[in-house]
Amino acid sequence: MLMNRRRFMRTAGGLVLAGSVSSLPELSALGRTQSAQKRRPLVAVFLQPNFPPGELGEFSQEALVTALGEFDLLFLDLEGIRDRLRSANVDLFLNPYGSFFPWEVFEEMNSFLSGGGNFVSLGGVPFSIPVVRDGTHWRSEVRHTAYHKRLGIT
Repeated sequence: MLMNRRRFMRTAGGLVLAGSVSSLPELSALGRTQSAQKRRPLVAVFLQPNFPPGELGEFSQEALVTALGEFDLLFLDLEGIRDRLRSANVDLFLNPYGSFFPWEVFEEMNSFLSGGGNFVSLGGVPFSIPVVRDGTHWRSEVRHTAYHKRLGIT
C-alpha cells in the first residue's frame, strides 16, 4: 500500500502539534487551573494568504481548527500580529510555516517571546528564513541565523 507522504506529514504535524501544545507545562497548568473558570488557553495562529508554505506544506484553517480543537484559536495575519499579539492575552503563538516568518513583524513576535510568550513552529528552524512582501507577492530571503539567535534559539 502506497502512503501519501504529504497527507502523512500533515496528519503527523497536527498530532505532534496537539501533543506538544497540551504537554507544555505552562499551558497544561493553565488548562487545569482555569478549567473551573471555563477559560481555555488561547493559541494565536499566524495565517497569511499566499504566504510561502513551510517545510510540512500548507495547513488550512480547517485543519488547524481540527488539530487544536481543545484550545481557543485566534487567527492572525500581519496586521493581526501587529495589533493583537501582545494585547489579546495569548498563551501560545503558533507559526505553521516552519522556518519561514514575516520579516516586517519580527519585532512584534520578538517582543511577545521576550516577554515570556510561548511559541511553537511547525517544522524547520524557527525564524531562519525571513519573508518579505513584494507588491502582492511574497519573497523568501536567504536563510539567516541572526533572527533565531537573537531569540536564544541556537
